[in-house]
Amino acid sequence: MSSGPSGSGGGLWACVAVATLTAFQFGYHSGVINQPRDAMTKCDHEESLASRTRDANCIPMDDWQWGTFVSIFLVGGVIGALPAGTLATTYGRRRLLLLINVPFLLAALLLALATTASQLYAARLIAGIAAGAGTVVLPLYLAEIAPVALRGSIGSLNQLMIVIGILVAQVVGLPLATREGWRTLMALAGLPAAVQVVLLFGCVETPSWLASHGLLHDARKSLAFLRGGDRGNLASDGQGDEGTSSNPIDRELDDIFSAAGVSSTSTTTDGATSSTSLLLPAASPQPKVTVANLFSVRALRRPLLAAFGLQVAQQFSGINAAIYYSTTIFQQSYDPTTAIRLTLLVSVTNLLTTLLSSSLIERAGRRTLLLTATLGMSLSAALVAGAVRAPSSPTEAVVVGLMAFVGFFGVGLGSIPWLILPELVPGYAVGPAASVCTSVNWSASFALAFVLPKAIGALGYDIFFVFSALLVGFALFTYRYVPETKGLTPEEVAVRNGFV
Repeated sequence: MSSGPSGSGGGLWACVAVATLTAFQFGYHSGVINQPRDAMTKCDHEESLASRTRDANCIPMDDWQWGTFVSIFLVGGVIGALPAGTLATTYGRRRLLLLINVPFLLAALLLALATTASQLYAARLIAGIAAGAGTVVLPLYLAEIAPVALRGSIGSLNQLMIVIGILVAQVVGLPLATREGWRTLMALAGLPAAVQVVLLFGCVETPSWLASHGLLHDARKSLAFLRGGDRGNLASDGQGDEGTSSNPIDRELDDIFSAAGVSSTSTTTDGATSSTSLLLPAASPQPKVTVANLFSVRALRRPLLAAFGLQVAQQFSGINAAIYYSTTIFQQSYDPTTAIRLTLLVSVTNLLTTLLSSSLIERAGRRTLLLTATLGMSLSAALVAGAVRAPSSPTEAVVVGLMAFVGFFGVGLGSIPWLILPELVPGYAVGPAASVCTSVNWSASFALAFVLPKAIGALGYDIFFVFSALLVGFALFTYRYVPETKGLTPEEVAVRNGFV
């Protein structure tokens, strides 16, 4: 197997592509309900109750019921996120990625076959549970299989696939958001889950998780697969004549074993025929960390503050107002058809800038990109609010402001909060930390789902002035509490910033 740049073999990119189908499913379930509401719920006024009963494709729901159908997905996200870190630590990242396809498939089936509002609620709740667990384990998997030089770029693919999933749901929904087609639209959510179930069997568990569970030889095999190394010499101890690592895979293994708290003096037990080894004594035993005692470890408090703050910043940046209300905003200045086309352009802008983030993040660094993008969002939000408020402003100002707002989000707050957690928190605590951190994100999203309509009703689109001020505060928070993590291990970040 040939090795690519920075030790990236074909096995790495195959595993990345398969694993990020989890993010695609999250995006698809987020976007799939945007278009078919009328087709699903607006039964013909002249239908009798008896005929409605016969028309199983019509499920009458009022505004409150539809709001419950939409928002219960977020409740499921919190429920799924809380235990996911512990499950990923206990059973493995790859295994959990595989298992969460069970609720994803069940949700797609229930959505396609539902005949009552209660059944739709249950389906969305189950989809949310799977998505919540996925948002915990996928960033961990990507961070632990990526070479250090590509960790940011690969981590940003999580957000990219979410955006692609939303966009695909919107495009597929154009012809299928009908009374006869909406069930097919919902059923298609199960397709990526089925594909991932099959393809994940060709992917490997992360070397870090294997090493932390004493499977040192398996960890070396996994890393060789990911880096495109020679798997025929795995029985060797990887040491040169002077007792130092003789190739890049062994040098990376030394770092992985050190972070896991195990000795790297031997990577096998009785040669290549053995697939496991006993856990060797750690040079410095790591504390036992759970969700319950996460904040009692002093060395974790600053990293957790930074990670949690960025999750809140992502949700309260105003991006949901820009995405969900873009059509209404554009209709202030354009006809409905043009407004819908501009809304689709907003989604494309989000996709392209998230893709741009993948290349910029390793050049500019996480902290610099966050600061620049967050301040850019603040200025763009002020432009949107000012342009809507001033009747004499050019109509293009609203378009430019909203596109820039979404674009800066894609570059900064869209992807970086997800990928930075495994770069801040040491491996012994990253599972519980990811659970709590992701739950904070889902909880903030759920709270915003209730607050945002009322806030827009009270303030109109002056709400973007509020978002502009909040974003200045988030930029100050980033400057004060978020360290640069580019090219560093969590242990190196801790030493450089005095976390220990």
